[in-house]
Amino acid sequence: MALDPTAEADPGVTLGGITGIVRLDASGLPTATVPVTFYRRTGGTWECAGQVRTNSAGRYVTGLPAGDYRIQFGPALRLSSEFHADVTSSALAATVTVSPVPAAYRTVDASLTTASTISGTVRGASGQPVAGVEVRALESDASTGEWRTVRLGSTDAFPESAVAVARTGADGSYVVGGLEGGRAYRLKFGARTDEALPFVACGTRYWSADGLAQGIDQADDIVVGPDVSGKDATVSLGCNLVGSAVDPDGKRVGGVRVDLWEHRSGNTWVVARSTYTQESGDFSFEEAFSAGDYRLEFSDEFRGLYAPRWYASAATAADAATITIAASETAAVTVELRAADASFAQIAGANRYETAVSAAREGFLPQGADTVIVSTGANWPDALGGSALAGAYDGPMLLVGRDELPPSVSACIGDLGATRAIIVGGIGAVEPDVEAALAAQLGDANVSRIAGANRYETANLVAAATIARLGAAYDGTAFVATGGNFPDALGASPLAASASWPLYLTSSTNGIDDATLAQMQASGVSTVLVLGGTGAVPSSTEASLVAVFGDANVNRLAGSNRYETAAIIAQYGVDRCFGLGWNNVAFATGTNFPDALAGGVLQGMSGSVLLLTGANSLDPSVATVLDANRDTIAEVRFLGGTGAVSNTVRTLIYAHLH
Repeated sequence: MALDPTAEADPGVTLGGITGIVRLDASGLPTATVPVTFYRRTGGTWECAGQVRTNSAGRYVTGLPAGDYRIQFGPALRLSSEFHADVTSSALAATVTVSPVPAAYRTVDASLTTASTISGTVRGASGQPVAGVEVRALESDASTGEWRTVRLGSTDAFPESAVAVARTGADGSYVVGGLEGGRAYRLKFGARTDEALPFVACGTRYWSADGLAQGIDQADDIVVGPDVSGKDATVSLGCNLVGSAVDPDGKRVGGVRVDLWEHRSGNTWVVARSTYTQESGDFSFEEAFSAGDYRLEFSDEFRGLYAPRWYASAATAADAATITIAASETAAVTVELRAADASFAQIAGANRYETAVSAAREGFLPQGADTVIVSTGANWPDALGGSALAGAYDGPMLLVGRDELPPSVSACIGDLGATRAIIVGGIGAVEPDVEAALAAQLGDANVSRIAGANRYETANLVAAATIARLGAAYDGTAFVATGGNFPDALGASPLAASASWPLYLTSSTNGIDDATLAQMQASGVSTVLVLGGTGAVPSSTEASLVAVFGDANVNRLAGSNRYETAAIIAQYGVDRCFGLGWNNVAFATGTNFPDALAGGVLQGMSGSVLLLTGANSLDPSVATVLDANRDTIAEVRFLGGTGAVSNTVRTLIYAHLH
């Protein structure tokens, strides 16, 4: 915004003014075309009120409304910037008050010091000058170490005129001015996206002594004292490289980092560009680059599912293939990735209570949890539905003795920062003394209990509490499992925790009662997943569910045994539950319940599933699942010690994954 010193004031506004002469500090001679910028106090801030330039005699003059002002002189090409009076920051500038008296001008002169410059010429590959190239001087930020465009003076009001930027002329020459002597700078060459320069395909480049660098980290410093000249650059038509990443079965792999290494002088290799493969497995680089020799490195840095790889399918940089790309060429490659060796983690403690604590710490520290679900570690019926409730409250499940709150559990509650505990089960499962101990730690009002007259009523109440917690977020899916045994419901616990799908229990002899069916309907259940075969949940029970919810909305997940059933449930979770996958799959014994009760919540909340295993053998259905998904498994968890999942079974799992 330029100010006109002859302009008339708006009606009711009286103009005073400011005038002065800007001179060179060294010679005292007046200097022309220096920008002079005025900032007016508005409330607690200083806002730009306009800008004028000095005339051939070095004088500026402008009319201004009454008020307080700060004045910035410069920057100009060969002159530094300063604020009145002789300071470099607007925060330190002296304030000039303009009086509401017509034609009353304050006089504010300035003397500016000479600034340093960097100059050079930009040419094309055949030596012809290239006009219109943008050249920016960069300086290192003292606090972050990042390189940023040099700001000439501390104002954001005129960003284009207040940064060290030049453009090459018809002869390809440029001069970047306003720089401080004795400091180190770097040069960036580029073009705005709205310009069709002949070299624009090569993207942003940086000055270096041995030719333009493609990254700021490979650029060379330019230390200015007096003016620095001869910082020339040669630009050329760019090239690009596109490709795909696939696994050994030919499936496309997304989310993999791709680093483009450039061969530089002295037989050194530096990263020139980086990108990631898309969901389709394809990749390309946003900015083109110069012709030359390149290598490609692939790394699955976030998931760790695939081992680092170099094109073409080399394990090390020394064995990588060199890709030579000519100017204006786009090369295309495909690389086959190999699965990384799976690692193994044990989630275990000295007993079932401490194993549950280990699972809670693994899944919820350091972020913590506001609410914990508490159940007896001595039996399984009440706790089966607790997984969905834990998912709804985004908290872990902890196990207690019938009449004891283990010290390790109390300590875990404290470390999680929990402020609330919900006990699942009646006083026969978790006695009042345990409830009192929790109340002493958290406060009476922060400990509640969900309990029915039997396991079926308790399951219904836990389901109702889960759905109430979800509110409108509940999607209508629920599990139905036998109340006579635990394996099938345990296999579904990660799904229940992840999606907060409630669990209803049914009798294998008496079927599902009318009260449970009525509650399911009233709670908004619309899709039912029956867990286990007809020996666990009879066909008559499935028929009752179909009669209420419809055949298309009742689906049975069952195998020939508990191990195959758990594998089928896990696959359903991976296919249907957003965020669940095979990586970090956990193994728990299929012959006992405690480890999987708490471990299932850990699995669901960390995005994975649960498989069951026998004491000393791996069921063929589980082996098949491992073989089919080994390329997506970077880590395996064992819930419980070797007494639960034996070394024999662990060795078999290792063999299938390698």
